[in-house]
Amino acid sequence: MIVCQFEKGDQGNVIILVGLSKENINRMLQGHPVFIGGQHAASEALPKGYELGIMCGDTEQSIYDMLRKEGLIHPETKITKDPKL
Repeated sequence: MIVCQFEKGDQGNVIILVGLSKENINRMLQGHPVFIGGQHAASEALPKGYELGIMCGDTEQSIYDMLRKEGLIHPETKITKDPKL
């Protein structure tokens, strides 16, 4: 995995880009989120005090169910999804 931070475009928007390896993707497909933060060297690209978790699933509902199963979220957790869905 690689993580980098750079500015893009005329507006100077800051982009945080995460590049995942096949191993990372296989872990996520098995229901295990990938986390960046804490002592991870790539965490230097994140704003101080932030961690980033990435996961995938067949549907938004399946992702939600995995997060609940892992105890990472609860019913009051604010969740957003693509409004086109």
